[in-house]
Amino acid sequence: MLTIKQIMAFKITDKEQFINVERGGFYLRLTPLGGRYWYYRYKFEGIEAKYKLGVLTHPDSSKQVMSLQSARKQFWFEKSRVANGIDVQLVRTQAREKKPEKAYTVNDIYPDYKEIRQGKVVKSTWDKELGRMESYVLPIFGETALLDITTENVYTEMKKIALSTKIGRDNRVLGGHETAKRTARHFSSLIDIAVQFGKVPNNVVSAVAKLLPNDKNPKKSKALQSPELLGQYLHEVNTDRKGGDLIGIGCRLMPHLFVRHTEMLMMKWSEIDWDKKEWNRIISKQKKMEHRVFLSKQVIALLKEAQMQTSDKEYIFFSSGSKHGYIQTLDNRLKALGWKQRDENYEPLERCIDIHGFRSTATSFGQDEGLGDHALIDLCVGHKTKAVHGESYDRATRFKERKIFMNEWSDYLEKLQKESAQESARKELRLV
Repeated sequence: MLTIKQIMAFKITDKEQFINVERGGFYLRLTPLGGRYWYYRYKFEGIEAKYKLGVLTHPDSSKQVMSLQSARKQFWFEKSRVANGIDVQLVRTQAREKKPEKAYTVNDIYPDYKEIRQGKVVKSTWDKELGRMESYVLPIFGETALLDITTENVYTEMKKIALSTKIGRDNRVLGGHETAKRTARHFSSLIDIAVQFGKVPNNVVSAVAKLLPNDKNPKKSKALQSPELLGQYLHEVNTDRKGGDLIGIGCRLMPHLFVRHTEMLMMKWSEIDWDKKEWNRIISKQKKMEHRVFLSKQVIALLKEAQMQTSDKEYIFFSSGSKHGYIQTLDNRLKALGWKQRDENYEPLERCIDIHGFRSTATSFGQDEGLGDHALIDLCVGHKTKAVHGESYDRATRFKERKIFMNEWSDYLEKLQKESAQESARKELRLV
């Protein structure tokens, strides 16, 4: 049985090669163009057949599409089918040649996709997935017969999305590398359902996300780079004349909690334990992982302000004008306060922050100030452990340390805010 290192070491020649990977008919096919493909060679009723299991690497690429482990699982599955009297290659050929009375299209399977997928993800994730499908997939492939979809034509369309430079009404790029990869994965989920329903023999879209180019200049969340800037931000949002409304409270609360801002805006009163000073929430990004956020005295004070406005509502940041029932973003307020500044090329200036950037700020400054180590702050942020075996062995919660960190972090923010207020007062005196 060969290892992946040995397999990748085989040299391409001007002749097609079949290399025995494992006893029983598991082979690797090497083409003169440089492609590497997994194959199952077997005999059925005395006739030899070759059955393609998948792609290891495409020509002129070293990126692995189907791993050795996945190919081996597929090999043993197909081998068991042959042992049970099924000629797998014949079945595949017949499925391709079979012409249904009416071509089954993407639009035909789409209602089933929505019904099945919607129950597997949280609402906020589903809304984004639905938006990508209806913006990028259905307009192009909606009327296309499922049997006519190929890896190549899906890859071509997804690559256009990845390299898009179009700017939308909110000054954001329409598309991009991450959007293209996510859209390809959603499309693959739809084709998976079609496979299960017997509408197509295999999923030709499954490899597209891996084949798409990576962003050469990935954008990181814009975070405040110095304690002085962080202090200025805290001072300005706390002295803003609108700072007492729900959006203002959100802008003041975000640096203290540094969770994903959409999840903060989805915070419910029922999740707050006032006695224990905890917010017990579910992280949608982590497949409904439970997460406990310890609330400092500063955070409790801000929640008390919000309680005076929405105590009779489900959501703390309730919004009657939103179809979701809660405020969707804080960006417009930050822009009005001068914290979304960009140059003529739309590059961020010093006073430009993404709300998500507070997660980076807390992680960086928290370590620099000696308030906690990276692993501890990661738990406060809501990330899963990065230990080698994940949560199989490392299940430490470090609740006591996290509670101390959250309190000390809020005290640190309060200190920066006061220092900025004093500096602002001194500047005003110098101007008089």
